[in-house]
Amino acid sequence: MLPIDPLDLEILGKLVKDSRKTNIGIAKELSVSEATVRKRIGRMEKIGLIRGYSVKVDFGLMENPVKAYVTVKVSGENRRKVTRQLARHSRTIAIYKLAGESDIMAVMLFPSTREFQDFEDRHHKVKGARSVSIQVVMSPYKGVVWSGA
Repeated sequence: MLPIDPLDLEILGKLVKDSRKTNIGIAKELSVSEATVRKRIGRMEKIGLIRGYSVKVDFGLMENPVKAYVTVKVSGENRRKVTRQLARHSRTIAIYKLAGESDIMAVMLFPSTREFQDFEDRHHKVKGARSVSIQVVMSPYKGVVWSGA
């Protein structure tokens, strides 16, 4: 476990909500000095707790975004090969090792149905996989903004 305290958690919460928020703004909201916020953020960056800052994109505003979950069953010797193949695809935003019916799941986000159809036509057969299944998200009940709902 990393050494963090409630103030660190509050600072992290502010940054997760708005990564562009200034140290001064965070300090005012938490009633601490800017130096305290700056030092704590610096320490959390140094220990790797904060790995970077990102933009939250509302993919719902794009014309026809498609979020797909690609699940793959593989034999043990092909797991790394299949994982690398999926990771190299430019539309892969996350890959997970699974316990259960499938072995690997890739979360993919396509900017259009046309690009998704192209992926499905060309890449539905993943080399080294015993089977591939694709589920497409139609709409979220509770979504994550950065991953396309």
